[in-house]
Amino acid sequence: MDFGLDMLRQSPVTETMAVSPLSVIFALALVQVGAKGETKEQINEKISDGATDDQIVDFYSNLANSTLNA
Repeated sequence: MDFGLDMLRQSPVTETMAVSPLSVIFALALVQVGAKGETKEQINEKISDGATDDQIVDFYSNLANSTLNA
């Protein structure tokens, strides 16, 4: 979740913005599955903290289910 907060901190204070950090992280998790090379490494650095592809899919799948069932 640090990624989402970092993203919001980097946006200019003068701009009005409505973004769901959780939605951005879910989107990155989906992209990560199909990414390769440096792109995959960069996404992993932001969202996975060294997890394997299977661990990432399981984590974000469980998070999505928990969010929907909350």
